[in-house]
This record gives sequence, structure tokens and C-alpha cells, in this order.
Amino acid sequence: RDVGDPGGDITWDVVEELRAGDCANGTDEDGDGWTDADDLDCLTEGAEIGGFDTRFECNDGTDNDGDGDTDADDAECWAPWDDDENEDIGPDVNCSDDTDNDGDGWVDGDDPDCAVSGTESGFMFMFACNNGFDEDTDGFTDSEDPGCSSPFDSSEEHTADCADGEDNDGDGWTDLDDPDCTSELDLTEDGGFGTSVCNDGEDNDGDGVIDADDPGCESATDSDETDPSTECNDGEDNDGDGWTDLDDPICTSVVVELEDDGTDPDGPACNDGIDNDFDGETDAEDPGCSSADDDNEVD
Repeated sequence: RDVGDPGGDITWDVVEELRAGDCANGTDEDGDGWTDADDLDCLTEGAEIGGFDTRFECNDGTDNDGDGDTDADDAECWAPWDDDENEDIGPDVNCSDDTDNDGDGWVDGDDPDCAVSGTESGFMFMFACNNGFDEDTDGFTDSEDPGCSSPFDSSEEHTADCADGEDNDGDGWTDLDDPDCTSELDLTEDGGFGTSVCNDGEDNDGDGVIDADDPGCESATDSDETDPSTECNDGEDNDGDGWTDLDDPICTSVVVELEDDGTDPDGPACNDGIDNDFDGETDAEDPGCSSADDDNEVD
């Protein structure tokens, strides 16, 4: 569309999709003095293909005000669609004063009014994120709505952090399992780690796993990370094979319960119940066995 026509339907998502290839390589492909996102063609066509455009004095290849500078080289040209006859008036000062002069939530270069007309003049109602309405009725409007990344967005809709299946704050707890979330309508998981033992980012029981990953934590509000007692973390040789807890090959983690009744005659030499090197010592008691997985008992 013509960027001067407020009736177009271009959205920021479309613009970003189009700004690829020769609209993101730092080169002025069509030789009109404007490059990449600053080129009118990248906004309307998605590629630098138009060269000069006689509709706009700052993109027509002519020194209209006779100051020796043309188009992009002229200090008075603030954009290729600047159409001032004399090339001597840039955008209004309210597009560079760090103030939201029209109260639409977008300031200076982030305000679509500045991109289209060079002045902050009010809401642009063809964009859901710049029309002054709470389109998705979440209590937030336009620039304050988490669904709006740009005033050109055509929708304010978004999935709340507390209902999107993601661990948005990286504390290991997701959606309603996260103490930051009290409802699926809560917009953000913004607290990160909290004060409870199972949400503090610390390995409180020294078992090598933390918070949500710790078998001792059933919820983020638990005050104790200590793992539930199992035969694989009780310090006992429950199956009588000489190997205890994680030293026993049957224990692959501290939460695994033993599933056999001792030695394995077909297993490694250091866990088969046999004195393989005839030194009077077997398996865990044999100096030649450093682990149950060793297949040689020789001292």
C-alpha cells in the first residue's frame, strides 16, 4: 500500500516477514540512497526494487531545494516518503522528543504516526495495537498489552504465560504449578525463584538435582527437598549382594526400588556371588573389585 494511505492493511508481522533477503543485508540494491528497512520498497514490496519514486521529493533523484544534496543525502529528508516541496522541513519535533505527545502509548519512532505522516497525531484505528481499545479484554490496551509487540500488530490476542505450557521464568515450574501463577488468566510468570526450598534454585539436600527436578519436591511450595526413602538411598545393602545404594547396579537413581534379590550369577565377576580369583574374597569384599560392574576380581 501507499504508506501515506492510512486505509491499508499491512501488519507488522507482514513487514517483518518481507524484510528479508535484500532488505536486511546493509546494501542499497536499487541505488535510491535508502537501504533495507529505511527504503520505502522494503515497507511496501519486501525488496529494494523500485529505485526512485517521483511521488516523493525525497526519493525522486532530484535536488528539489537546490542545496546540493539529493534525497537520502539531504539532511532535511527524514524518510523516502517525505514529500515536502522544498526538502527543508523534517518530521515534527514531537517525533524526536521522547514524549508520547498523542497519548497512544507509542513514542517517537515507535509511533506509526511518525512513520506515516511525520507527526504524532493520534490513534491509527486500522491497527488493533494502536486503536485505544482493549481488543482481547484482558485489561490491557495497545502498548501495555503483552500481545502487542508493535503498534502495527493486527491483534492483541496472546496466550497468558500461566496457560501456555512453558516455563517462562525458568524456575522449573510451569503454569499453575508455578507459585507465581494463581490463575490461568495471570499474564506472566515473572517471579522466577522464590523463597521456598523447592523453588530457590539451590540443591538443598545435595543430591545433585534442584527444585522441580528433585524427587523430593512434589510442588514448588515444599519446604524440604529430601528425597523420599527408598532402598536405593537408605544406606543399607537390602539385597545382600555386598553393594549398597547407588554402588549397586540395580540402583540407577535414588528413587528406584530394588527389583532383584541379590547377586547375578550371569553378571559381572564382581557381582556374581562367586570367588572368581580363588582368593577367599567375593564380589564387594574382594580387593580386586572397585565396583559391581567390574568383570575381573583379580587383585
